[in-house]
Amino acid sequence: MAQSLKKGAGLLEPETITWLMDLMQARGVSSFRIRRGEEEIEIHWPELASQPSAVPAVTPSTPAPEPAPTQTLHAITSPAVGTYFASPEPGKPPFVTIGQTIGAGDVVCVVESMKLMNEIEADASGEVVELPIPNGGSVKAGEVVCLIRLDMEE
Repeated sequence: MAQSLKKGAGLLEPETITWLMDLMQARGVSSFRIRRGEEEIEIHWPELASQPSAVPAVTPSTPAPEPAPTQTLHAITSPAVGTYFASPEPGKPPFVTIGQTIGAGDVVCVVESMKLMNEIEADASGEVVELPIPNGGSVKAGEVVCLIRLDMEE
């Protein structure tokens, strides 16, 4: 999380709230509270599993700043349980890095499941903002392997 939240970005900025809500939904988290300095935000997703389009309640403890252009984040998830690999083989560069722009169909990682290597492809274009699983780490089915800021020109 610290990797993706811009240093100096206020918790109450619309882009930060959107990022937090997208991350919560992608990971199935229904309630969240964070405090940084004088700012505090609490988000609740009522019935997250049964209503994926539910609008969360956001309770700021300080006045909200002027609206800024919002960004849309998109989670790329693993279809299976397995081991996450960031590159095609040891010693080779990773498929993607944070800050890189990728296109739909680009391979973002490999998940090894039952001795099968499954290439995970992006289903949208955008900028990579988070790679939450460490290389060689375990991944669950449906777990986020790459979070991208969508390219709004599609």
